[in-house]
Amino acid sequence: MTPSGGGAFSRRDVLVSGVALPGLIRGATSGFHGPMARRIDVGDRQRREVAITFDAAYDAIGMDRVLDILKAHGIVGSFALTGDWAIRNPVLTRRIMTDGHHLISHSMTHRSFTTGGPGGTALPRLRRWQELDRSEAAFQQVLGVGVKPWFRPPYLSCDWTVLRDCALRGWDMVAMDIIDGLGFRQVPWQRIRDRC
Repeated sequence: MTPSGGGAFSRRDVLVSGVALPGLIRGATSGFHGPMARRIDVGDRQRREVAITFDAAYDAIGMDRVLDILKAHGIVGSFALTGDWAIRNPVLTRRIMTDGHHLISHSMTHRSFTTGGPGGTALPRLRRWQELDRSEAAFQQVLGVGVKPWFRPPYLSCDWTVLRDCALRGWDMVAMDIIDGLGFRQVPWQRIRDRC
């Protein structure tokens, strides 16, 4: 299998290849043999579980309601928050943690690591590290603890260079997803339910 255009694996590639994807990325590394973050696309398929994840980068509309529903049903989720979001929403960020949910860095500003640079090019390693370091500092400021080594790339845009650069900075767990509910498109909740 080869990546769909641009040298990065698309969402279709992830869905088609499933658990074999991490090996394929490592095989397409232009000879790099250093550390690589673990890309997590699926969990243990033998367990009857579903991991529910939420991304927050821009607004906090409905977050209290989401947290209330999860709490009422005893559900623990994972929340990928940008550092900017955590700083703008410290009460909600603290509630996510105190309610027992898992926190993941979603970078500082939600710029794509693979296309967020000048002219749509990949962010350079130093800029990627700044995004990671600044987000960790934001979590430390708001929560008193960081979320390292967990990271979810903005737009789920991930290639082998992202895995390499994350690992070189101590971010060893890169959380992806299999089904995107597309809630960010403000579709009716019934479509999100049906899609998932």
